[in-house]
Amino acid sequence: LCGLVSQTSMVAVCLHAFCLDCYQRLIAEASPKCPLDAMEISPDESMPFVLGDAQRDKLVVSCLNAPHGCDFRGPLFDLENHFVKNCNFHIVSCKGCCGPVFRNSVLEHWNVCRLQDRGAVCVGTQSSASE
Repeated sequence: LCGLVSQTSMVAVCLHAFCLDCYQRLIAEASPKCPLDAMEISPDESMPFVLGDAQRDKLVVSCLNAPHGCDFRGPLFDLENHFVKNCNFHIVSCKGCCGPVFRNSVLEHWNVCRLQDRGAVCVGTQSSASE
């Protein structure tokens, strides 16, 4: 549900799996229902599922920066390398205006940001990049 790849998940009767945090929140409701199919969730009928190392490494995942535009999809074991070394969709702060800027737009933003005192408008900030 939340997109977290959890070592241990809970599987409801409807066969939808939830990380432990999402599952705990679901069963804390007055009449817990699966948010994906509206079937009732019973703690007595739910089963834990432990993801083995081999299974986990074969999972295809998206980058944590997918909401910001990153289109990386690949095996889980490649995610850390991509995220730390290759992903250009991290949000960083501009050294000039302190505004949020996508890492892949820093140079363009900086070139305009330096000119702001002459009436230019900053480009490449998070809000303009998402439009």
